[in-house]
Amino acid sequence: MKKITSNGIYSRAEVYDVLFGWDRSAEFLFVDSVLQLHGLNPGDRLLELACGTGVCSLHLEVLGWVMEGLDLSASMVEAFNRRAREQGRGMVGHEGDMTNFRLKKSFDGAYCPLGSIGLLSDDRSMLGHFNAVGKAVRPGGLYLVDLGLNPNGTAPLDLDEVNWLMEGKSWNVHAVGGKVLLEDSDGKILEELEWEGVPLEFESSHFFRLIKESEVWEVVASYPEAEFSEEGISLFDPSIEGLNGDEDRAMILLKRKEFSYGK
Repeated sequence: MKKITSNGIYSRAEVYDVLFGWDRSAEFLFVDSVLQLHGLNPGDRLLELACGTGVCSLHLEVLGWVMEGLDLSASMVEAFNRRAREQGRGMVGHEGDMTNFRLKKSFDGAYCPLGSIGLLSDDRSMLGHFNAVGKAVRPGGLYLVDLGLNPNGTAPLDLDEVNWLMEGKSWNVHAVGGKVLLEDSDGKILEELEWEGVPLEFESSHFFRLIKESEVWEVVASYPEAEFSEEGISLFDPSIEGLNGDEDRAMILLKRKEFSYGK
């Protein structure tokens, strides 16, 4: 799991929102469409794992879903709940570890965006996560995972190859060379922040093996990248299914097996 520090992006909501502030409307419409295609409906309860500041939950709630979120970072959860208050929404964020959380409510489905499941850095953590989400989602419920893939084998994302710049109102955020830099409009570095975690990119057969080993979930569908936006953002199509093994990203839809956990 990522470690939250005072000088990292997961403790700085304003930086996080700029860095991940591209137009994600196509992603949210895809999530809405796929969940409805497989039996859920607006009005059902969804849990967003690694929810960040609540951008995803807010948009899905606007589409009619009843949203709650979970994140390890207290700063992210505070920003999530502040966003809910400012927008007059009922969504609620909770602080917790994805590998062993317990919530009092039951959910019809769950979503983990932005490859964040890769922050679980070993098989044991992944299996704990599948078990914890299984306890939160009712039997027959759905779990959609946005997954970073590596056809050459499961390995951490190479941050040295990451290079993207997002413009903010007062400063820009530049992820480059394994660093996150706050820069002014001329490119002068104002501050350097920590990533706090390097997500794994999974070889697909490894991920599917862990799902099987969990004995909690079964794979319903796998959606590869269908195309890319002008900014290079992955786009998905509910009508295009199946992986050929060389994808860099996919949406994996899981269904909770029909059994009840003991007390």
